[in-house]
Amino acid sequence: HFHQHLQLPLQGAIIHRRAQGAALAPDILVNTTPVGMHPKPEESPVPASAFRRGMTAFDVVYNPPETRFLADARRAGAAAVSGVEMFIRQAAEQWRTWFGEPLDAGALEAWGRLAVG
Repeated sequence: HFHQHLQLPLQGAIIHRRAQGAALAPDILVNTTPVGMHPKPEESPVPASAFRRGMTAFDVVYNPPETRFLADARRAGAAAVSGVEMFIRQAAEQWRTWFGEPLDAGALEAWGRLAVG
């Protein structure tokens, strides 16, 4: 999911739909807010009805690892990428950039455990 490269002209499509006054049906929905983070994991920045099958939901929140935002997305059939997965993959890419070699799987797993305390 996260590791797949998405090539979608999303911004142009959203602007076009807004200009026509049509309802938005985004392909990607990203929570970049702290809503849903500990100590209020029951909250979500959007209603469950915002999700649908075939879309992808990213949540930058990593504590808790499974937020209401992600749970709602999965229930609707959307692909869901957690803040933990984003955190780990960013760390791995930074390691590769700085040291010229991939980070081993054991280190990635350990970093994931640290990320969620």
